[in-house]
Amino acid sequence: MTTTMTRAERRAEYEFMSAACAELDRDLNRSTGPVSQSRAWAKYRKTIYTDRGLEGLTGPRAVYHFDDVRQHLFNAIGMLAKGDIGLAPWQWPAQTMKIIMRAHGYRYLRGVQGLADAIKEACPARLSQYLDEREAFDAEFKLRATAASITNEDGECPAAVVKVLQMFADELRALGVWLTRVRSPWAGGTPLLDRIERELDDYRAELAASPGAGRDRSRSRSSRRRR
Repeated sequence: MTTTMTRAERRAEYEFMSAACAELDRDLNRSTGPVSQSRAWAKYRKTIYTDRGLEGLTGPRAVYHFDDVRQHLFNAIGMLAKGDIGLAPWQWPAQTMKIIMRAHGYRYLRGVQGLADAIKEACPARLSQYLDEREAFDAEFKLRATAASITNEDGECPAAVVKVLQMFADELRALGVWLTRVRSPWAGGTPLLDRIERELDDYRAELAASPGAGRDRSRSRSSRRRR
């Protein structure tokens, strides 16, 4: 059965979402790096869904978020390699990092919790191993993401962003093994991960063929600074 919101309820929902989006924008604008960007997205999701009991799939079923994370990574390598309308080439690496950290804070963290819940039910003896692996990934990922953002203020080191993308792709493959162990219907995704790997390989080859590509992309901004 569907319910229709009254005008007052629609107004209240509009005001709530407007305030939540405004707070997200403030948090992102105040962010000091990729880790704080991820936190901002996680906070936003908690505000609009979790705190209000509106998470569509909870517990073990929350692993569906990994499907969206894979798509975000595919979009991220596309941004890094080809850019987007309205962005100068030197902006591509930084924009790529924003896509990665949104995937991390808004989707990945929820999926990790969902898979932990699934492991508790299916193979609880392995839960500590799973959590240790995620903790190790989290620590290394945040370090690499921070380094990639610092070195790409002017887009001069896209190879550092490639390393972050590769690490995230490897993490999704590792999670795929766990998803298979708990017989999750969301254990697929290998074809898209394979495409991500091919895109990363192609981009690495492009960088190897043109070692100064990152520096060339950053010149337009640097030249404007000198004028």
